[in-house]
Amino acid sequence: MIGANQYELTWSHFDGLHEDRKMAFENLCRSLFKNELCMDGVILHSDHNHPGVEVAPVLSKDGHTKISFQAKHFDNKIGYEQIKKSAQVAAGKYCGKLDVIYLYCNKDITETREPYKEIVKLLGDAGIRVELITGQTILDQAMNYPPVLSCYFGLDSLDDKWFQKNIDLSLENLGRRYNSLFNVDTEAQRNISLFLRENAGVVEVNSKKNDLISELKELRWRCDRKYKAEVNSLSKWAEDLEPININTFSDALNWKRWLENDCNDIFTKLESRLTSINKELQKCSYENPEYKNLRNEEFEIERILSVSSCISFSSIESTMLNSKVAIITGDMGTGKTQLMATAAKRMMENGRPTLLLLGQTFISDDSIEKQIIQNLEGLSSGQNFESIVATMDNMAELIGEDAIIFIDAINESKNRAVWKIGINRVMTTLEQYSHVKLVISLRTGFEELTLSQSMLDKKDAGDIALIRHTGFADDSPERIYEFLSYCGIPFSPEYYLHSEMTNPLFLTWFCNTYCGDEQGLLTLIDNVLEQADREGSIGAGMSESVGILKPLIYEMFDVSKNGTLTKQELLGLSAWNTYGVTNKIGYINAIERAGVLTSFVREKE
Repeated sequence: MIGANQYELTWSHFDGLHEDRKMAFENLCRSLFKNELCMDGVILHSDHNHPGVEVAPVLSKDGHTKISFQAKHFDNKIGYEQIKKSAQVAAGKYCGKLDVIYLYCNKDITETREPYKEIVKLLGDAGIRVELITGQTILDQAMNYPPVLSCYFGLDSLDDKWFQKNIDLSLENLGRRYNSLFNVDTEAQRNISLFLRENAGVVEVNSKKNDLISELKELRWRCDRKYKAEVNSLSKWAEDLEPININTFSDALNWKRWLENDCNDIFTKLESRLTSINKELQKCSYENPEYKNLRNEEFEIERILSVSSCISFSSIESTMLNSKVAIITGDMGTGKTQLMATAAKRMMENGRPTLLLLGQTFISDDSIEKQIIQNLEGLSSGQNFESIVATMDNMAELIGEDAIIFIDAINESKNRAVWKIGINRVMTTLEQYSHVKLVISLRTGFEELTLSQSMLDKKDAGDIALIRHTGFADDSPERIYEFLSYCGIPFSPEYYLHSEMTNPLFLTWFCNTYCGDEQGLLTLIDNVLEQADREGSIGAGMSESVGILKPLIYEMFDVSKNGTLTKQELLGLSAWNTYGVTNKIGYINAIERAGVLTSFVREKE
């Protein structure tokens, strides 16, 4: 819950919080305008083609009044000339096309002032009424919308820079588990694109329309003249079908029903004829020349009747498009982290509010929500999880896309019980906000140890999207070749005979230690550790490998009580003295770059 200590509802706080006050004020007014005044479901559009107002005219809640708004933020005195200039442009552009302009201003405007009366008359002559929403009234309206409060009057400025900083920190903490330069397309990648409703998902969905058009084109060529008219009508319908975009994803789920309803007469006629053919076939012997003609006609009709399947969606696809929460599972090394990290990076690049949280950083028994706040940089001590979600929701609503919270490898948390207990609270919080989605990943086999029974039930019922990442198993030959080629490893068909080669982690190790020979898993791990020790020794300023890494790892396991060590505990291990390594930091940094050790910041330590 967002409490009174989570925001400060004053204009002085607003001005101090936002670097670009004018843009922040415009976005604040846009949120209030949409929530308070616009018809439900309306999408606001603003660009250079809408001079004099902030957005193109839309319908008000009464369903017939055409409205828009102006947002005017002033640091000192009110700039009536600036307001008048916008009014003149709006009057010329929207005379007869706009009924009301709502004028938002952070300063209180006096309606009896002559400059304002001139503005009212100017717009009135164009048939446009002015409604003032200023000063304290704006603050009062903001109180009705928790996302607005958090976004514009919260304790911290959670802007794009803040989200980018935290994404960058998470990507850096992943080390070699994330490769920013290379990503292979997989079935899991295609599914997450649908869930996230990104451009690749748009292309995937619209390809179904293209499949329908192609199938009807083929039928038009194959069918005899008897059904040409029906196929032409269906083709016209398909060509007129509006392709989906980021904002209309859900419409695609209705395509099949729309086709069957709009072309019901055609399908009814064909089904009736099919029934007649079946009766005729019962009376017709196989030797009869008419039998073959009837069978051909039957095949043509059945194929026409089945065209709607081109634009149908599987239960998995439907769940991806409809769900608010997705779970990514897969065996160790299949690429779950790479999938999550690359998706989070894409979301940020596309301007969507995004968090990437790492399971390895959840190391206490505190609640999930508290640990999330602890793991984020640049937050005030009074900040809470819901205020972050509320801010993300408001930012996402402004751009017409969903904000995303990624939590990777929750099975790596110190105490998995906090997820079983707390994940329902997190989901309950997210359910209050329409524009925030959650993606979590965990290793296959940890579901019952980590997820609540409620979440497991929802997963089984199809209310939560499930993405199974199998590495390269689905498209192994092409994907293995692509991966090896990227790493400069010569192609050999024998590699496809080893099941381990469908695992991206194994492939990464294989490529990092490749010397021209085949190697099993244990040999591979030994080679990885030997190479990391060589890199660590060089990083520590030593002329040759000292062989400390394995003893160091064994001692880390002995000393660690919860799977993690503090920096001071790591530096205090006896192996350093035993093997004569004095530049400990240099060695640690090198093996971290090698992917053997993972570090993260927790409460500035």
